[in-house]
Amino acid sequence: MISLSKTYSVNRQQVVHDTIDGEVVSINLESGNYYSMNDLAAEIWNWIHAEGMHSKIVRRLYEQYDGNPSEMADSLERFIQQLLEEGLIREIEAKNTELAMPSAVKARPSLSSAQKKPFVAPKLEKYTDMQEFLLVDPIHEVDEEGWPHKKSSSNFSPS
Repeated sequence: MISLSKTYSVNRQQVVHDTIDGEVVSINLESGNYYSMNDLAAEIWNWIHAEGMHSKIVRRLYEQYDGNPSEMADSLERFIQQLLEEGLIREIEAKNTELAMPSAVKARPSLSSAQKKPFVAPKLEKYTDMQEFLLVDPIHEVDEEGWPHKKSSSNFSPS
């Protein structure tokens, strides 16, 4: 189980991401995999990007979504674990910002059950079909003539 005291951040050294019409698209530049996150998955990604404290993510989930608390917690833990395993986020040293927060921010009123969105487990969609393209390094795939002249695969040189 992931501890509530943990803090996460987008792995900026190897991940680029953007939000387009509510869908988060991220690319792991090291693996060449790209990912899609919609709905709750996109919201969790944005919460991690904005503040990253696990306790705040859990609080927001319970405040804004209606569902079985145990199922919600398990789904969140699985999703965060996937993000960690895929190298999209990383655990960072926690800063104790909870104490410095104004009480008005800490004590946000929870929505009524009628106002909450129905809980649907977050899903990380992974795509590997463009790995070779995304991992191409054009600087190292050229000969002395430069780009766009690709290196010859043979060592034969005509006299």
